[in-house]
Amino acid sequence: MGAQYSSLSDIKTNEYVSRFISEEAISTNDPFWNQFLSFSQQSPFTSTYSKLLDESCLIHLQQFVLNNPKTKNYGTLIEVFIRFANIIHDDCKNYIVLSQTHNALFILRLITKYFIEIDCEQNLYPHFLPQDTSAERLSLMTLFVDTLFRITITQPVESDSYSLHLEVLNTLLSLLSIQMCAKEDVLISAIYSIFMHRLDPLLISEFTRTLLEHFIKQTESPSWLSADSFDRSKNDSGGLFKIGQSVASKFNNMLV
Repeated sequence: MGAQYSSLSDIKTNEYVSRFISEEAISTNDPFWNQFLSFSQQSPFTSTYSKLLDESCLIHLQQFVLNNPKTKNYGTLIEVFIRFANIIHDDCKNYIVLSQTHNALFILRLITKYFIEIDCEQNLYPHFLPQDTSAERLSLMTLFVDTLFRITITQPVESDSYSLHLEVLNTLLSLLSIQMCAKEDVLISAIYSIFMHRLDPLLISEFTRTLLEHFIKQTESPSWLSADSFDRSKNDSGGLFKIGQSVASKFNNMLV
């Protein structure tokens, strides 16, 4: 990761990754983030690639879990992601920031998925609560989920933004997958509490409408996302609506 193409083999020796998972707390305004998030790395579109990615990142994720309670770099990356998302909301043609937004979310999904899989939702708890508990403020994690919804609603589905839309839906699926890993009742989960109680009902309604539009349009995925290296047909279409259908199904199972 960094200002170049990154392959799985690069992760072990990547200086930016090493700094991110270290004991150093990195501020939201550090130039590090622009460098760290300027890489070209397609998201996994097959179970085989996804497994290879998880295996390549395992040691780094284990180290990150140990250091994050001190550094809070997970929460800082969420703040950076939200800032980038606000930029592309105002300028959807800012392709540099669009790419950085995708990359930030790609990394956040890997971390969140790992936290949930090892039954460490407690690692996420500090980010579910507002820092200023004396005032009525949304928690950072609520703002994160809210931002994911708003990207789906407001960001046009185009060749350059398609992978971001996929990453948003995959991240939502990762958050909702806690029901498969949690030992306790998911109804008391802080994650489920956000989806069921803390989001604006109008936002949820608009998000659902957008997913239905994706289902109806079945927008064809860009050819560069359907590369043979991912064992996908170049004529395959509708990837976004299929994942959106999964998200909608998860919401339905959660609410009924």
